[in-house]
Amino acid sequence: MKFFATLILALLATTQVLWGQSGGRESLEQTYNAQSAATLMATHYNAATLQTLQKQVDVWAKLCLLESHNAENWFNYYMIVRQYQLQSNKGIISNEGEKSLTTIAAKMDSAIKQKSYETYMVNYFEAPTYEKATQYLTDAEKISPQHPIILPELVKYYHHTGNYTQRNLLLQKLPQIAQKTGLYALSKAMADNLPDSSCVITNGEYDTYALWLAALNAGKYITVYSLKFEGIEKGHSNNTTPNASALQKVLTTIPKNKSVYISLTVNPDYYSTILPQLYNMGVCYQYSASAVDNIPFLNNTLVEKQPVSPYPTTGTEVLKNLMPGYIVLYRHYKTTDTTKAAQTKQAAKDFAQHLGFWNNYQSYFN
Repeated sequence: MKFFATLILALLATTQVLWGQSGGRESLEQTYNAQSAATLMATHYNAATLQTLQKQVDVWAKLCLLESHNAENWFNYYMIVRQYQLQSNKGIISNEGEKSLTTIAAKMDSAIKQKSYETYMVNYFEAPTYEKATQYLTDAEKISPQHPIILPELVKYYHHTGNYTQRNLLLQKLPQIAQKTGLYALSKAMADNLPDSSCVITNGEYDTYALWLAALNAGKYITVYSLKFEGIEKGHSNNTTPNASALQKVLTTIPKNKSVYISLTVNPDYYSTILPQLYNMGVCYQYSASAVDNIPFLNNTLVEKQPVSPYPTTGTEVLKNLMPGYIVLYRHYKTTDTTKAAQTKQAAKDFAQHLGFWNNYQSYFN
């Protein structure tokens, strides 16, 4: 990551526009297939690879030099660098990455004198306190309340302020968790199969939002604890490295009489110290100090019922998380019930083939 950050700073230090000979903005956009930050973030779970993001960092850096007084250029540059950091660094921003983002924000502030949605949003992400961040966010909301990048931040804001009606309205507008995405499909499988009053620990923002929406649509009362921001005083960002102590802290806040589950999207670094107390339930893990017979639940969820219906059209990669449940069930039945083992293998094959990743898992069912 240090090389990438150094490259960004080097681009920012350049004072001459060297790309004018290529034909200006239009030529740059065509050559690099320039995509806005909103477009890339909307496809985060499906298409925005690191290679794609790095190419977009390059073109927006050049466009900032070519048209330094264009607020949208700086905003796209800042947000794509931020997305690159999050996507390449386990959902956190490194120290070098923070320096790069701060430098971009300072350059933008120097070049753009008029306040706009773009300047407010960059200031929001750079704000040192929750109070200042909130002010920038509400200022940006007044200008462009439906912009794809502000929506997830407003969801978080209205959740923390207890305005669940507004939060729920905005959830339905988020492209990242739309009902055709794999993330929503996974969350729907959890909401459909978990009992009312369950407590589920999630990883980041979007898997939290997707479960909120899925539970709302299913009419379930599920309490969601996000390791990313639940209970964080500093509001809009929690850039801590995933570790077991963070999950333990959340576990202590959950009432003892509640059933506790952990989303399959949670980084394994969080639960490395409690593996003996985790039971694969197919669509999530159950955390329990006493033994849990997960076989009936696995069979009902993954074999007797179709775990994902209808199949999503985008972001299907996240649904690979369901495959370990099939493997656990198959290995159990392989030594106890050959008929059910064959049924499990067929169900796993039907599911994985439809989504295009059966070849990755076929060897586990021999």
